[in-house]
Amino acid sequence: MIKADKEGQRKAPILRFKGFTDDWEQRELGQLMEIGSVKRIHMNEWKNTGVPFFRARDIVAKFNNKKISDSIYISEETYNSNILKSGKVKKGQLLITGVGTIGIPYLITDDSPLYFKDGNVIWLKNNNYDGNFIFYFFTTNLFKNYLFKITGTGTVGTYTIENAKKTPISTPQINEQIKIGKLFNILENLLALYDRKLKLLSQVKKYFLDNLFAEKEYPNLRFKYFKKDKWEKTSLNSIVTYSNGKAHEKEINNKGNLDLVMMNSITTGGRLITKKKILSPQDTLNKNDIVIVLSDIAKGELIGKSSVIPCDNQYVLNQRIGCLHPTLNIDSFFVSKYINQKNRYFKSHAAGTSQINLSRSDVLNCTIYIPKVDEQHCVSNFIINVEKIINFYEYKKRHIIQIKNILLNTMFI
Repeated sequence: MIKADKEGQRKAPILRFKGFTDDWEQRELGQLMEIGSVKRIHMNEWKNTGVPFFRARDIVAKFNNKKISDSIYISEETYNSNILKSGKVKKGQLLITGVGTIGIPYLITDDSPLYFKDGNVIWLKNNNYDGNFIFYFFTTNLFKNYLFKITGTGTVGTYTIENAKKTPISTPQINEQIKIGKLFNILENLLALYDRKLKLLSQVKKYFLDNLFAEKEYPNLRFKYFKKDKWEKTSLNSIVTYSNGKAHEKEINNKGNLDLVMMNSITTGGRLITKKKILSPQDTLNKNDIVIVLSDIAKGELIGKSSVIPCDNQYVLNQRIGCLHPTLNIDSFFVSKYINQKNRYFKSHAAGTSQINLSRSDVLNCTIYIPKVDEQHCVSNFIINVEKIINFYEYKKRHIIQIKNILLNTMFI
């Protein structure tokens, strides 16, 4: 049974660890801990080495597991002088972004020297509450809704020390806080593990793509049964017929039964993802047709990227997408993945300024080397299997993220 007060406000979360039944206490964050900032550091005091100096954007980078660009430091002498007046950040305390992307937390995990930009970053001098619990509170929809209420803009605006002090927060006893914090740490560690696996698998895939596909008669890496066979140099014009898509934007209908292949339907990795539906037109694509992006923004990564249609009579080609229909006994997946390795060629031939475009001749004049069809099948099947492993871990990662978001919304009030 969910406990609530006379006004119907819940006094405990929907989901709890076994053994905890006490009501949670709702207060303002400023009643739980001292909240403030530090003595100002001027730009002429910034250094290339020394004690790390965090700006709001550095905390955002840390939160998103990205490397801090152009890191800033201050001298130990400046640091030691300033902490005498402002105090020193300690393990378990938090820094919160107050400008830019606001409300982003950073948990201090050790007592190493660290300083930060006053005004841009808010200091939660937490001493009596579990740091992980407070950190994950700042990632909940409860807190995000509060931000939107006080700023009207969500995570872009200003989150002041006074805003932080008035932030409503409900807390359980310390033992329950610790358990909740540890649970979310486990989920974060799982996500980090999947990130490392996906990064490694992407590197493995790139290695095989770079070495299994060749701009020469004999690739660097081959299956042993084909080592003596020479790859034939040809152009796409010799192995496919070409057609352009048509403008179907006015026919988009959520109740449609066909998938519309648009510019954003093909990923940089060559995956086909359709989001728009249309009603039955006269022209649908065939299984094993290759679709290729003909237009992109300047310096875009989608130009020339291709994918393979998986079935007959289900997909329709929109404008700015080309269709390559195989005329020979070739493996469409092999050709598509080869095309996706030709990114430099397509970028160099694309014309335009703010938007770049490929012509029919740009596509058909593209030269490739192709082996006999049996070797094409071996190469494409191998890469497809690597991609299936990557897709599996991407699915696992998405599943953990979904679990985490559900728990954030059910284990806090």
